[in-house]
Amino acid sequence: MLEQFADHITRSRNPRLEEAADIFISFLTENKQYFKMMTHFMLEGTVHEGLLETLNTIERSMLDRFDVLFRKAGARENVRLISHCFFAALNGILITFRRHPGRSDDEVDRHMHRIGHIMARMFIYTIDSGENVFTG
Repeated sequence: MLEQFADHITRSRNPRLEEAADIFISFLTENKQYFKMMTHFMLEGTVHEGLLETLNTIERSMLDRFDVLFRKAGARENVRLISHCFFAALNGILITFRRHPGRSDDEVDRHMHRIGHIMARMFIYTIDSGENVFTG
């Protein structure tokens, strides 16, 4: 996933946040074991010490790439906080809809991507509006 984000960021002067959401959602949908491990880590807060540092390193690297995306989108303040919000929102989409009963895998996938696009546009709209809602 980190390589896909790096490619997305470097291949365009103005990488789209919607595509970043797609990369995140697709990767964690296709890599079920990684998603389960990550979700367990987030919900339980306990993990083997050696694995903890690996997960933290991966998460920081992902957040670093989100930071670059948001800076390219025009964010100047609280960039890391914005990246944390984006990361949490994407995880929320996956946790909420990944196993939605009564829907096919394709329907669930399309729905998660649609919500990811809407959420990404909300972030961009907020940055473009100049309102500093990302304060801590």
